[in-house]
Amino acid sequence: MSNKVCNCRYCGEEVNHGGNAVRAAAHLTDCLLCPEAIRLDIRKIYPKEDPDNKASQGLWTSQDQWDFEALFSDFIYVNNFPFNIVNYELIQALIKKLNPHAKIPSADKLSTALLDASYQRVREERSICRIIILRCRMMRQMTSVTTQYLTS
Repeated sequence: MSNKVCNCRYCGEEVNHGGNAVRAAAHLTDCLLCPEAIRLDIRKIYPKEDPDNKASQGLWTSQDQWDFEALFSDFIYVNNFPFNIVNYELIQALIKKLNPHAKIPSADKLSTALLDASYQRVREERSICRIIILRCRMMRQMTSVTTQYLTS
């Protein structure tokens, strides 16, 4: 990431824009000292995006892709869809519309690596749930023993 910075001429705050005019514009639209007319003009040129929508900002990372593939594959498995659903044009269009940066996993990847990863996640979650259940049972037993001594 670039360390390009500038100072806002209205509030004097240092803005790390990284060579990206959108970041500088984002500061100006939020700057309380920036004249309203300028903020309105900037909002026309750069409509404010949802800050959580990384795809709209071009910030789709490999971790985001991994998370997408995990959720998408779990969706396929839970609903018992065929692996070749990824070849359906409507599914491809839907995902591209939601996020043009997302790469749809292949049917082969769904039936091998992603299936194995999903299985491991479910096993780990079940193990964690078992530990929590055992701890709850132990706490319940300790509570009942303590209650017996306090009421006697």
